[in-house]
Amino acid sequence: MRALVAFLVVVLSAPTWATAGGEKTPPRRLFPVCVDEGSKWGYVDKAGALVIRPQFQIGRGFSEGLAAVKIDEKWGYIDESGKLAIQPLDYEWPQDFSSGLAVVESRGQRGFIDKAGALVIPLKFTSAESFSEGLAAVQVRPRQYGYIDQRGREVIPPQFFPAGSFSEGLASVVDFRGRHGYIDRQGKMVIEFRDRFVYATDFSDGLAAVKIDKKWGYIDPTGKFVIPPQFDTASGFREGLAGVEIGQRWGVIDKAGKTVIAPQFDMDISRARDHSVQVQLRFSEGVALGRIGTLWGYIDKTGRAVIPARFELGEAFLNGLAKVRLNGRWGYIDHDGKMVWDPNKSCPSRL
Repeated sequence: MRALVAFLVVVLSAPTWATAGGEKTPPRRLFPVCVDEGSKWGYVDKAGALVIRPQFQIGRGFSEGLAAVKIDEKWGYIDESGKLAIQPLDYEWPQDFSSGLAVVESRGQRGFIDKAGALVIPLKFTSAESFSEGLAAVQVRPRQYGYIDQRGREVIPPQFFPAGSFSEGLASVVDFRGRHGYIDRQGKMVIEFRDRFVYATDFSDGLAAVKIDKKWGYIDPTGKFVIPPQFDTASGFREGLAGVEIGQRWGVIDKAGKTVIAPQFDMDISRARDHSVQVQLRFSEGVALGRIGTLWGYIDKTGRAVIPARFELGEAFLNGLAKVRLNGRWGYIDHDGKMVWDPNKSCPSRL
């Protein structure tokens, strides 16, 4: 039977917590659920027990100990005890916290709030990305992106369109001629703008996928090709592996460019029912989401199915659980494939 495999990108966040005595303790991992009875959002723990009762119009995932929740048409943030840490404010779709700040938007302008809810960087940007490695890409004028620090000070003047987030000390940027290159945190051009780069992605595991003409390959931080352009599509490395497409079939390579899983998977995502999901071949917590036939399951790094394909859709594992959909409702499974939150308890098509 042919295997049709599509993979989801999930960015993991692992904040550090400490006790008063200085001993580090991990935060409690909580997961948002929309409970069918009452159609309200609450939070469950890794065992599937409700620890924050359903009471919110919408609940988002936790980041740096806080989660955005919607109450009476306004957005606030709760902590992991369920207590309101930031009272509901008149912002549209606030983002996750990163480096202690979160992007908020009002009337088409974006700024940043801190964990007390104070607007510490004014609403003055047309576009703003979350902070990464101490800097955030912001758009101050049409077709002009630059970077600010956590005090809102301009560090790298607006000159790019667009500009990516920093990863492993470098950020991909595009000049006014449409050429791609990479800069460091001082704004110095480390990998010069190149006409041949059709697309350039973030660095991960020491390599970045770039497209030249019609083929993708991988460069190192000096701009040297470590894996020559040869793939029709390529994803970023994670956990030492990357998904690549050759002739409409996807496989997996390692950082030396060696094939680990031979190209065999048809990744026609247009067949997926939910087009809002960002799909890419990438591993998370040792496994990857895959569609086999018309259903979805999970494979390991050898390509072996470790959780049988029985779901309508799914997402990558994060903090030990993965979201999966059955009968139009979402639940959570653990790495053994055990259902820790029954989809039948959830609101239709929401989680």
